[in-house]
Amino acid sequence: GREREGIWYRIHLVYAMSLGNLRVRPESADEVKRWNLGEVRELVVGGEVVSRVALIDYQMRIGSSTVRMGGVARLATKPEHRMRGYARTLMNDVIDQMEKRGCGVSMLFGIPNLYHKFGFSPCLANHRVTLTVEDAMKATENYSMREFRPSDALEVLRIYNKVNRYRNCTVLRLGGAWREFKRGSKGTEGPSPRAVLLEGPSGHVAAYASFETLAGEFNVLEAGALRRDAYETILHEAAEAAESLGLASFSIFAPPDHPMTEVCQRFGCSFTSLYFKNSGGMMRIINLTSLFQRLRNEFERRVSIFPKKVSGALEVRTNIGSVVVEVRGSQVRIHAGKGSSEFLELPQHTLIQLLVGYRSLEDVLSMK
Repeated sequence: GREREGIWYRIHLVYAMSLGNLRVRPESADEVKRWNLGEVRELVVGGEVVSRVALIDYQMRIGSSTVRMGGVARLATKPEHRMRGYARTLMNDVIDQMEKRGCGVSMLFGIPNLYHKFGFSPCLANHRVTLTVEDAMKATENYSMREFRPSDALEVLRIYNKVNRYRNCTVLRLGGAWREFKRGSKGTEGPSPRAVLLEGPSGHVAAYASFETLAGEFNVLEAGALRRDAYETILHEAAEAAESLGLASFSIFAPPDHPMTEVCQRFGCSFTSLYFKNSGGMMRIINLTSLFQRLRNEFERRVSIFPKKVSGALEVRTNIGSVVVEVRGSQVRIHAGKGSSEFLELPQHTLIQLLVGYRSLEDVLSMK
């Protein structure tokens, strides 16, 4: 333990899915398994658990590359122990753990005006497409729908990974680890979604979708298809479900460049995007050099399609260190430290927004 303000406290692991020899508390283990929380870390003061947080290990896409991402979830402190710095202690601990484990970035879904103190900045917008039931009913049903079964996981993963192959900030789902749709738009506080599959005449799986029913609304949380016409069937099925609830419209959570969104445009829809000031889906860089090394393939892909031949070195300077990107023909080399007269200097919380496409280079440079 360490002494802080006269109180002895310690941080210990409650449960970890992949690590052994860890203490398991029954009241925590069920929750961890249900929501795939990975590893729960608790802060204990005077023998009492006063604060806890979950740390989850993911692989996340940035362009054609995958990076190791530490997910932070369910940070909570007991009401009677708040305003004593316990949450800060846990956050500093999980950031330290992610550094030791070689995570390039971290992601969380945060409440306003808290996580920026730990270097996190908004990186995920909230996109919603809304259609009227009347319009969506005109979509053609070309496939039959049935309920998702755990044995369908590999078929869903095949479609998911193909649809999201180059989509920034999508989590890489792996066979054997991913088995079902667990979370709705309210996270662990809301109901679990209903998942369905679409099958063609021969019984092959052509698409999947997850639906959510809340008070006064019906949502399509996620959809993926191998053929565009399968998205029409999803639209029609969603419209029927919304109509059965007495609703005049329903929403789909999808970005503007998703094929589902493009199909929706044929039937008339409205599109809204919410960009958070200091909350929502937030990220920060944990290890700058590790992140850039994992992004090397994506950098080389971009160099290969750039209309002009590029050669030279650029030092990227941040408040957590520097990294040099060196381009020679079609090859990109990454190394830590200083080493170039040409440099770009910006805080890591801005750099991560640039890397995942949340902000453009022109916008970032205009703020300097």
